[in-house]
Amino acid sequence: MKALASSQIVVPKMDQLSCADLGVEEGTIFQVGNLQLHPLFTPGHTSTHHAYLIKSNTQTLLFSGDALLIEACGRTDFQSGDPSALYNSIHQKFFTLEDETLVYPGHDYEGRQITTIGQEKQRNPRLGNNKPEQEFVQIMNDLNLPYPKKIDFAVPGNTQCGQCPDNVPEEYRGPCDIQNVPAAERVDSKQGDQG
Repeated sequence: MKALASSQIVVPKMDQLSCADLGVEEGTIFQVGNLQLHPLFTPGHTSTHHAYLIKSNTQTLLFSGDALLIEACGRTDFQSGDPSALYNSIHQKFFTLEDETLVYPGHDYEGRQITTIGQEKQRNPRLGNNKPEQEFVQIMNDLNLPYPKKIDFAVPGNTQCGQCPDNVPEEYRGPCDIQNVPAAERVDSKQGDQG
């Protein structure tokens, strides 16, 4: 995205990635156009996970990343995950927000796009209805999910701000090939698409 759209790379400040343009941290608002984003440090899915809150006069929006999903939550069995930390992040940072807060997770496996804090507090099978922390930890520890097939090169790619590591298999190298196209050719091809 940075190469194609001249966007900036924003990461949690605590990750200390030299390739990033901006490091964000809880308590320090950052601006994107007219939007003010409030970073929330929400460890558990990963040790440096952040979510982002946007407040307006009419609505509060939470971009929960992979911490809180729709009737689910991010896994905690790899990549510095911790089920107790995730439970506390969700209960102390998310479930204290107004029930009407709109929640936009990082992804959903069933094609859904939005939920609310109120709905998750009631209907989330892992976290809802005041589920105790020990029960949540047991649920997460018993998930026995398959090992993610792209994790061994996706995580290093993320820590290199999107640069493709050498171990990316050939069938997944499409985005790597885009990076290797000289900037002048990318601009020419974009202009050609617009005509």
